[in-house]
Amino acid sequence: MTSNWFNSGRNLLKIVKQLLEYHNYAYENLRSRRTLPSLTMNGFEYPNSDIAESGLHYCDDIKKKFQIVNLLDYLNHEFEHLIERVNMKECSEIIIQQLNNEVSRFGFITDVFIYMHQLYKAKNDLKYEYANSLYRIFRAIFGNIEFKDNHEKKLLNDFKEIVKNHPAAGFGISDKERVDIVNALHGAVTKWYKCPNGHMYGIGDCGMAMVETKCPECGSVIGGQSHQLQTGNSDATTEMRNGMAALHIPDPFVVRFGREW
Repeated sequence: MTSNWFNSGRNLLKIVKQLLEYHNYAYENLRSRRTLPSLTMNGFEYPNSDIAESGLHYCDDIKKKFQIVNLLDYLNHEFEHLIERVNMKECSEIIIQQLNNEVSRFGFITDVFIYMHQLYKAKNDLKYEYANSLYRIFRAIFGNIEFKDNHEKKLLNDFKEIVKNHPAAGFGISDKERVDIVNALHGAVTKWYKCPNGHMYGIGDCGMAMVETKCPECGSVIGGQSHQLQTGNSDATTEMRNGMAALHIPDPFVVRFGREW
C-alpha cells in the first residue's frame, strides 16, 4: 500500500464524516414531521407526508414537480445512495472529488429542505416570484451539472437572496455554513453564542465572556464581563455543533506538564 492510498483513504473518511454531520443535522431538524398520518390526494397516497399538514400551495407544488413526498425520507434515500458509493478499494482522486461535490450538494439540499420545513411550520407560503426562484434552484441541484465552483456559488447566492427576501422563522445560518465555520475555527473557538438578534459569535480559551464588543452584523453589544453574558445574548454551542463530534477541551495540566495530577 502506498502513501497515496493512505492519503486518499484519509480524504475519503473526511468526506464521509462531513456527510454524517449533514445527515445528523437533517434528522434533528426534520424528523418531527414524520409522525403525520397518511393522506390520499387525487388517488395517490402520501404516507407521513409534509403535504398532509401544510397546505402551502407553492411549496407543495415544488415538491410534487420533483416527486418529493417527504423531505426527510428523500434525504435518507440520498444519504444511503452516497454511502453505497464509498469504496476504499476505489478511491482515486477523481472519484474522491466527485464524491466531495455530491456531499456538498447533499449539504445544500439539506439547507433548502430545512428552510422549507420552517415555512411549513409557520404556514408561511412563498410568494410567486420566490417560488419561481426556488423552483429554478431545484432544477439546477437535481440536474446533471456537478455542484462545484461557479455553479455552486451561484446557487448559494440565489438561495441566500430568497431567504433574505422571504425569511423563515428559525432559519438563520445555513447548515453548510455552520459546519464550514466550526471546522475552520476548530480549536480557536471553545463556545458559541448568539447576539440579541441571533447572529453567531465565538469565544476562545475558557469559553466564558470576559470583554464586551459590538456585533459586526447589527451593532448589538456582545460578550460580557466576569463570565457574565450581556443581557439578550445566549449560548449557541449546541446549535452550532449539532451533529458534530464533541469538542475536546484539553486539561491544562496535561498540555503543560504532559500528565494529569
